[in-house]
Amino acid sequence: MNLPYLKYKTLLLTIGVLLIILPNILLLYLMMPMPGSQEFRSVSPAYFIYNFKPFYILIGVILVIIPVLNIAIYGSIGKKVWLFFLTLVCVSTSVLSRKFSAPTLFKEPVETNFLTPDKNQLPASTIVLGIERNGIAKAYPVKLLAYHHQVKDKIGDENIIATYCTMCRTGNIFSTIFNNKNLELDLIGALQYNATFREKETGSWWCQATGDFIAGPLKGEKLNEILCEQVTLASWLSTHPNSLIMQPDPNSGEGYKMFGFASFDKYRDRKRESADRIFPRNWVVGIEVNNEAKAYLWSDLVKERSINDILNNTPIVLALESDTLSFHSWNRIVNGKTLAFSLDNTNNLLDTETRSNWNWKGECTEGELKGQKLQAIIASQEYYNSWKTFHPSSTFYKQQ
Repeated sequence: MNLPYLKYKTLLLTIGVLLIILPNILLLYLMMPMPGSQEFRSVSPAYFIYNFKPFYILIGVILVIIPVLNIAIYGSIGKKVWLFFLTLVCVSTSVLSRKFSAPTLFKEPVETNFLTPDKNQLPASTIVLGIERNGIAKAYPVKLLAYHHQVKDKIGDENIIATYCTMCRTGNIFSTIFNNKNLELDLIGALQYNATFREKETGSWWCQATGDFIAGPLKGEKLNEILCEQVTLASWLSTHPNSLIMQPDPNSGEGYKMFGFASFDKYRDRKRESADRIFPRNWVVGIEVNNEAKAYLWSDLVKERSINDILNNTPIVLALESDTLSFHSWNRIVNGKTLAFSLDNTNNLLDTETRSNWNWKGECTEGELKGQKLQAIIASQEYYNSWKTFHPSSTFYKQQ
């Protein structure tokens, strides 16, 4: 076979092989925690490569077909060995990119099973994301979410998705109803150290840290975040005794073992380098009120236990229970009056104005304000570099 263009068979074969392997390599690099891959804004190139990958691979296959046949039939032993090596590279790249992709590594639960407290199998020290809607309470253990990254569920008649990203340590719950339609979201990887999902119908990409759609037809839209609290199961059940508790998926046992969740103690008490600088992976609690954001260093909260502050003209209080794991944030205006809060030696939450007692549900249980309830505010515990990435104008709380 001596077709005129076959004198370019080496060039065609090279270009074709590159078109076959590069999309897989680039996507694996851009959308998984590779050295340096999460440091820059790669949404647009990753989205472009992801959507055109089948086209690139098809063109690559077309380019290599005849050169491959020519070498296989008429080529020397050396060229056939070279061809075998290129084939092995193409196949290996495809297999490895699939094997080490987020959808393969982190699977949704096959069975989502919730039990009542009397049948619960998990220890009381388990950290959970707790949610209460319309009189229904549920607890999602973080160590389970850390493997699955997402649990699609319903609370009452409302479709929700409970999420957790292990790279930035953000745990959030969102309503998946958008324009009166339930959206199907699937994990595809990570961008800027945050779990990224693909909406099935439109192909739009969604950011778990903020609830924003960041690419595709829905770019600029946002899912509604639902208030949840990150607390120990013991704390959650003390205020929600009838809560349902998510149990491990029996089909995911190996996944839970392989991707064991790192201790919550690793970074939470790490000190600032100086008065004005903290480590990127220091833990903070981030709060946003009417588009104004502020970060509170976790070690400061552990030390102070209660922080009274004002964010965007809104008086807030951030409080930590004695377990140093369960935290809460509320608006501290009651009946038009701004209260300040502190904890006594017995872990009772008191307002300094009336010395009334408040429980960890934000309810006044004893004193002048008995029966009043504080309005909860969404707060997220995460790494400082994550909070700053998605809230670039955020300020930083400094101890007085």
